[in-house]
Amino acid sequence: MRMLCIIWMVFLLCGVMVKNTVADLAVVEQKLNAADVVWLAGDAKVAATQYDAILDNLPEIAEPFRATIIMRMARARIIAGDKAGGLATLDLLKKKDYVPEHHALASEELKVVAEGNTNPGLAQTPIPALMPASKTFHVDSGTSVSGDGSPDKPFMTLNKAVMSARVLRRRSRTKPAIEIVLAPGVYRQEKTVLLSPADSGTDKLPLVIRSKDANNPATITGGTILKEWHKLKDAALINKVPESVRDDVLVCDLTAHKISNMGPLVFGGFSSPRAQAANHRFNTMSAPELFYKGEPQTMARWPNDRLTRIPVNEKPKQEIDRFRRWANEDDLWLYGYWNKDWADGYEKVASVAEDGSISIVPPANYYGFGRRKGCAVNALCELDQPGEWYLDIKGNRVVYLPPENFDPSQCVLASFGTVIDADNCSNLQIRDLKINYIRGDAISFRDCSNLLVAGLDIQDCSGWGIRIQGGKEHLVHSCRIESMGRGAIDLWAGDWQNLMPANSTVENCHISNLSRIDRTYTPALLVDGMGLKIRYNSFVDIPSSAIRIEACDVLVELNHFRRCVYESGDQGAIDMWANPLYRGNVIRWNDFDSIINPHAHYGAAAVRCDDYISGFMIVQNVMRKGSPRGFGSVQFNQGTDNYVEGNIIVDWEKAFSGRSSAGAQWTSKITGHSNSKRMLAETDWQGEAWRQKYPMVRDLLNGNDNHNYLVGNLRLGSGGWGGVSRAISLANRVGDTNMHGDKLADVKPFVAPWYPIPVDLIGPYTGD
Repeated sequence: MRMLCIIWMVFLLCGVMVKNTVADLAVVEQKLNAADVVWLAGDAKVAATQYDAILDNLPEIAEPFRATIIMRMARARIIAGDKAGGLATLDLLKKKDYVPEHHALASEELKVVAEGNTNPGLAQTPIPALMPASKTFHVDSGTSVSGDGSPDKPFMTLNKAVMSARVLRRRSRTKPAIEIVLAPGVYRQEKTVLLSPADSGTDKLPLVIRSKDANNPATITGGTILKEWHKLKDAALINKVPESVRDDVLVCDLTAHKISNMGPLVFGGFSSPRAQAANHRFNTMSAPELFYKGEPQTMARWPNDRLTRIPVNEKPKQEIDRFRRWANEDDLWLYGYWNKDWADGYEKVASVAEDGSISIVPPANYYGFGRRKGCAVNALCELDQPGEWYLDIKGNRVVYLPPENFDPSQCVLASFGTVIDADNCSNLQIRDLKINYIRGDAISFRDCSNLLVAGLDIQDCSGWGIRIQGGKEHLVHSCRIESMGRGAIDLWAGDWQNLMPANSTVENCHISNLSRIDRTYTPALLVDGMGLKIRYNSFVDIPSSAIRIEACDVLVELNHFRRCVYESGDQGAIDMWANPLYRGNVIRWNDFDSIINPHAHYGAAAVRCDDYISGFMIVQNVMRKGSPRGFGSVQFNQGTDNYVEGNIIVDWEKAFSGRSSAGAQWTSKITGHSNSKRMLAETDWQGEAWRQKYPMVRDLLNGNDNHNYLVGNLRLGSGGWGGVSRAISLANRVGDTNMHGDKLADVKPFVAPWYPIPVDLIGPYTGD
């Protein structure tokens, strides 16, 4: 009995301690809010004194917010005219073993601002000026005879200019500054330009490939205009076409257009083993596409405008005659979300049984066919809508049901592949070109350092726009990438496991209308590595994620996101997955507008930290008009050490959602994630270099200290706070419930002086 009494007393004491701890945090919150009110009333000097008093008696539970209060006090003193006091306040951060990365960054910027200078965080990265070239090779697609590359006798092709530049460089004792200049015009690219170490420039003398006139850029195309069309009369094909359109269907012989071989036809998708390359990446399958008046045409399909149940390995209950007809198709594919609303994939049909059940060519997608939600692709018997087309691989023909008033001169087949493929070619600049109608990825770079890709306009390609894998010191600047079969930019630079930054930047780019062929896990921008900046860009109309981060020390700032994650489920406009060692990442000063998926079970998040993602700083963003169900604006799934601070959240059903969990669970055989366990096992994260760089990893597997932190966020309009288990909240406020943020500028009156979101500067600063 005595032992039971002792246990009961300990239990009661622990309960009192917990209550007191919560009460202590409530007192801090009350005092912090009171000081904020004083500042908002115009007396920053008095507010600073009150913040100082809070720091003097900060309880242990509020220690994770010490840097927050220090930054408030420093800003208040500087605004009140006490520069010395403000700088001295910032020195208090040096006494902390760990300063959250967003505060460490803001502290250094505030020191510059205190001296009367512009915040360096708002600086625009300039495009390097063109250097005088010692040799210029001229290219002009309009010339009738290929010359020697001189202004009066230009080459006809880019390939010829590259080969001549290579010969010159090889013969020269010193590497000359070479530029290849393309006159305005259209260059039909039938062969990829291959660049190697022999083509590399130097730091001061790069190899430059550019348009002669940036305002009237050269166009490099992989497309072929299909000028000659005829009525379809081949009995083997015409009998498969629906009777209602047989008189209207046209056929084009590709051989007559100097396209010798379009096969085989192969598709992939996220869940397809055919496309899988490594973890979060999967390969472009280089599908051909048909365009009319610049619009992608639809491969003959059923259903035409939706997905439905497809009888893979089962007998259908309806539409049996339709499925039986599919047995006569020569190259039939299926596309769908076969089991998960976040995993699409293509399947090649092997056969269709008499009962209508469909067998597929292995390997099947990774997730099985629990939902069987899909459609047929490249089905000649379903060619029944204007704009639909069919690729006859055996006959090397295109069968097409054209729209009214069909103009063949505006019908283009994307038939040729990557324009430039550079391997270990450094000090390279690609500037001011248009690239379109590429079958596959537009341009690709492997192990190329000191790379500039600027002013490119890339459209209507079936793969990625720009792929950069390896190397360092990359700058992708002022590019427009839209209407792509997959994503816009794949940037893999630096090595996070070995703490080697790349110092690469993507800035001032317009990215829109992507993932036409592969819909899920094809983010607009995929970043992997360390030391990357994503700044001043726009991401619009993206069915899946806009940015996927698989890296450390990534700064995502001043970007505009609109209508992202509108199709794929279980995603965020910015998305991360299954690695608690992605550290030092700051997401700040971004605008998330209309991140809505009303149909997916989980909805959509502005930022999703999935499966043990930890140590992300999500601060001072504007999140407007979000998903009405499922995820909050920020979603957690068991990660820790994440800060969500100073965000303005407007019309989101939940501000936050998800859970934190004890780190010990991450390595459990039962609850741990295979990728997280693999990353922890393969990385020396307990070594001295890692602990110096990211101090919080020392307690990564200590379940008692695993928390997320929600501080100083403002909720406007409709919705509620939601919740994150094991999160600690401080000074989150509810503002005007009638404010709905139709325009970004609408939030300006609600920007707090201690969280100075630069609303007017968000998004690209040049271009429309």
